[in-house]
Amino acid sequence: MGLYGAIIVLPKTIASACTSGLSAANLAVEAMWHETDFRLAPAAYDHGKSCYDREYLFQFAEMDPNIHLQALAQVNAAGSCGAGSPGCSLNVPTEPYHPAYFMIKRALDAG
Repeated sequence: MGLYGAIIVLPKTIASACTSGLSAANLAVEAMWHETDFRLAPAAYDHGKSCYDREYLFQFAEMDPNIHLQALAQVNAAGSCGAGSPGCSLNVPTEPYHPAYFMIKRALDAG
């Protein structure tokens, strides 16, 4: 389909202020509702104002529709060929690559 990638940036050190104030209130609510902490770190930076209580993963993708059109043309030309049958494999060039669609998907947690 194209290129895929997820970006996760974690702080080198953790802010000590992430256990007081609003962060403490969020921890109390998390404990009350028996929520699982899916965060990889409690703060974006080593600074108390960068504390957070939720973390989301976004997947970035892009797609070149010409690759799909070439694959579809080969499938249609193969006729009744079954997937995995000898002589029924596709040979679709992926270069030059010119993406036309760009997508961002938010991954949902298991909680």
